[in-house]
Amino acid sequence: MRLDRLWTEDRLARFILGSVLVVGGLARLVPVATNRFHQDEALYSTWALYIATGRDMLLNGFPVDKPPLFLYVLALFFKLFGPSEVVARLPGVLASTVSVALVYHLARRLYGRPTALVAAALMTLSPFNILFAPTALTDPLLVALVLGALCLAVEGRWTRTGVVAGLAAATKQQGLFFLPLVIGVGLGEAATGAN
Repeated sequence: MRLDRLWTEDRLARFILGSVLVVGGLARLVPVATNRFHQDEALYSTWALYIATGRDMLLNGFPVDKPPLFLYVLALFFKLFGPSEVVARLPGVLASTVSVALVYHLARRLYGRPTALVAAALMTLSPFNILFAPTALTDPLLVALVLGALCLAVEGRWTRTGVVAGLAAATKQQGLFFLPLVIGVGLGEAATGAN
């Protein structure tokens, strides 16, 4: 294959991926202010507000049943942009949009560029993903971190994989359930690459 054709294909793939990411980000941003807070969103935002304002940075006055990472990310967004329902949902929108890029990277590494573009497009257009992203819930960040750990595992970067998988568990306890998948995918890719 000639290098100029390869460059054209790469540019086309980059254009498609860029378009998919823009569409995905906009699709997730549009419903950000459509609904009022769910009870859990209000609770997490209240905790994050206590952290952001310095009134109770360790949440000693609350029976918190969640790991701390998401709450501190939310508090950071409140510090940077001010507390509001829309700002509370921005980490989810950002994490979900990044997840589309991570799905592309993972699928490209495992199955090639055409499959990766289809996977990214399907993730972008997933109604569940679009509607769940603009929430102040832990799940969009958890998914992004698990996908990040999977991407690092297939590259054989085990220390970074462990750090990102740990961050996933620090976002939501269920992040621990993904460890066998992360390890299995990483070891499977290592075995395939060795052959």
